[in-house]
Amino acid sequence: MVSKIELDMAKEEAELKKQHDLQQVVDWALEKKLALEEGRKNYDEICQQITDYFCPNRDNFVVKRSPGEDRTRRIYNPIGIQCVEQASADLYGLLTDPSGYWFEFNFENQDSMSDNMKYWLRKQSELIYEKLYAPAARAAQALARSYHDDLAYGTDIIYIGWNNDRACPLLQNLRLSECYIDEDDTGLVDTLIRCYELSVKSIKQLYPKAELSFEMLEDIRKNKTEKKYKIIHAVFPSSEHTTKISKMLYTSLIFTEKDKVVLETSGYDEFPFAVCRWETAPGEVYGRSKAMTAKADVLTLQLMTKEMLESAQLANRPMMAIKHSEERLQIPRITPGGYMEYEDEPPIAFNAGNNYKAADDVIQRIEERVKHEFSLYRINDLQGTHRTREEILQRISEGTRLLGPVAGRQMTEKLDVILLRVFNLCARNGVLEPPPEYVPFFDLKVVYNSPIA
Repeated sequence: MVSKIELDMAKEEAELKKQHDLQQVVDWALEKKLALEEGRKNYDEICQQITDYFCPNRDNFVVKRSPGEDRTRRIYNPIGIQCVEQASADLYGLLTDPSGYWFEFNFENQDSMSDNMKYWLRKQSELIYEKLYAPAARAAQALARSYHDDLAYGTDIIYIGWNNDRACPLLQNLRLSECYIDEDDTGLVDTLIRCYELSVKSIKQLYPKAELSFEMLEDIRKNKTEKKYKIIHAVFPSSEHTTKISKMLYTSLIFTEKDKVVLETSGYDEFPFAVCRWETAPGEVYGRSKAMTAKADVLTLQLMTKEMLESAQLANRPMMAIKHSEERLQIPRITPGGYMEYEDEPPIAFNAGNNYKAADDVIQRIEERVKHEFSLYRINDLQGTHRTREEILQRISEGTRLLGPVAGRQMTEKLDVILLRVFNLCARNGVLEPPPEYVPFFDLKVVYNSPIA
């Protein structure tokens, strides 16, 4: 018969082995994060330039700015900002217009399902739509920002979770500078490691059961709860590491980077992130965007606009040619309604900026190139004030063909992932109604009703 002491020793050994295995996974996740971070340095440099000239109020990759700092000091021509905002609004209206039901769920084996099951699924589609667009779900904001990130950085990341307090889904945009991704053998993203900062106060509130480090406990004791620590959240397939710490398909591990203190271990039945890329170059994981294509023209516009402004200023307030240096003190500043005295000859204006309009013509041509790069789907480009019905339908048909590949990737990598995970979350949390018939297994698909679909 096993004694109580032997049982306690066995439990202690099992706990020590569990802690050792968990520490091995933490070390592996940290090494994985460092490897992914090392391979993204060139991409971060490009994204920082995109932030500076296309979306200054968005993410920072290389430069760290303080709160309230002026982010538009380098911008002389805002054409890049305007084009990204206009194109993202076009995508939002064409793919996910919230004014109507832009999606519904359907069965893969539609013909084998009864009318009652079809009616049930249609009703659940309407219910999920209402839950998705509840204010607490933040779906409208997340989708709108995701299109902006697609056009600017070529990659957007949305976390799809569940809001327990409001009983609805929760969509959150993640900053690309904080996230590192990896693909599986089919080219789909199955690993995401996020590195971000949290204050001691937030750590204690979010993870009340976690065993905090001695340094964190000292900060709490000294009332330094605003001190921030770097947190790493790794989500990866459970089969990727030999040590299993979760029985689910995907493992979730949250720990501090400095002390490797594990705050939470959990898992997901499906990948909880929708990672969409605009287009990818061979051998690259992160996307390439419209803004990266137009970056050279936009940088040229900043230099030429600055030069044109300086030339126009020289034309309006030219330099004054004087014969002797002491005459400089006798020439007053030129102001409206002012006057000056002279005895022999008046000072002569040196006109060096009379040809600034030539730069203006070049700037307009470059701006047209940038606008053309971002023109996704428009009928307003037709010349003249009168447009026939045939002209408008022809332009719509052309725009649909041009946006076909873009819309396909948006639906596959982002919208399908979001909607199918939201369906599963609603089913697990008891939001959906029970089906009228017992069906052991059925495949769902998403049918889109948007204009571009």
